[in-house]
Amino acid sequence: MEQSCDGAAQSCRKPADWAEAPVRWILWRLPLGLALVGWIAGPWRWPLWSVALLWMGAACGLNARRCGRVHCTFTAPLYGLLGVVALGRAAGGLALAPGWLWLMAIAGTLLSFIPEWLGRRY
Repeated sequence: MEQSCDGAAQSCRKPADWAEAPVRWILWRLPLGLALVGWIAGPWRWPLWSVALLWMGAACGLNARRCGRVHCTFTAPLYGLLGVVALGRAAGGLALAPGWLWLMAIAGTLLSFIPEWLGRRY
């Protein structure tokens, strides 16, 4: 697949990148909204978080496969793993404070963007 560029490395983007397309609202913003609702939803917190993280992990995995977006290559397994952890917590099999789950998600997401900040987006 060809990249469309206007000359500068940071302004290049692949047409197939869902992270740059309007569909990102469904793939990442909607589950992020579910995660935020989970903070106030009491007993539904962990099930909502597991759905949100697994959803975003699947979206990242598909996007990484579709266009090779670097941060998606890292966040897909991260969100998938954290989604399984949240599911385990929802089922009562794991003891984990909410802050640790989101610390891992936020720190891992930030770390996954380092290659992109250094100019390696795809």
